[in-house]
Amino acid sequence: MSIRSLLIALALWLSAAGVASAETLVLVQGYLGSAGSWRNTGITASLHHAGWQDAGHLALTPTGVGGLVAQTTAPNRLYTVDLPTEGPIGLQAEVLAHYVTDVRARHGDD
Repeated sequence: MSIRSLLIALALWLSAAGVASAETLVLVQGYLGSAGSWRNTGITASLHHAGWQDAGHLALTPTGVGGLVAQTTAPNRLYTVDLPTEGPIGLQAEVLAHYVTDVRARHGDD
């Protein structure tokens, strides 16, 4: 079984088991990865086939959070983001907080 299949199976199992529930996913890459990793490996496509809508990619700009974003109110949506993976953990946490704040403003408390 591939890593992609394992991740999808885990997400679906947690949701079905009532352990985890959300309408919005924010996919964060690992060390030296990028948001493209989620797209290039087919993870976002697999999630799409499992009922998740790709809401786009968020990017931190000098004026705040922007990026290629689809305006959607559909349930089960996902975003990809990029963190400065070689930066200090505090900087990564600060950047991630900007993304989470933006997503929360778009979709309430989900």
